[in-house]
Amino acid sequence: MITEQEYANALATIAAYKKQLQDRIAQIDAVDLNSLDVDPIARFRITKLIDMDLSRRTINVLAAMFDHTDIKWYQARVQDLTIFSKIEYRRARMCGKKTLDEIKYLCEQANIQLRTR
Repeated sequence: MITEQEYANALATIAAYKKQLQDRIAQIDAVDLNSLDVDPIARFRITKLIDMDLSRRTINVLAAMFDHTDIKWYQARVQDLTIFSKIEYRRARMCGKKTLDEIKYLCEQANIQLRTR
């Protein structure tokens, strides 16, 4: 049987761990990618989608699609575009030819390919 005190301690531990994760993510995000000695294509792949010059419609489509994954849309990176296939993008609400072309263009620049199925 778990006591109230043990339960409270567990919640405090979880809260402390969550804070540590948030701090670590903030540290990673604060790193200037240009200062890293990384291949430009690799640097592009880990760029956040929210930092890209995307149309409002594309951002809305990606936000809606990433809502159904473990990745928050505002933390998604270019390399995360491969989670979905071309068919899934086409089936997404408000994702037309121009939006899909914009997503394909990002993938081409990052030297990655969308799945066909």
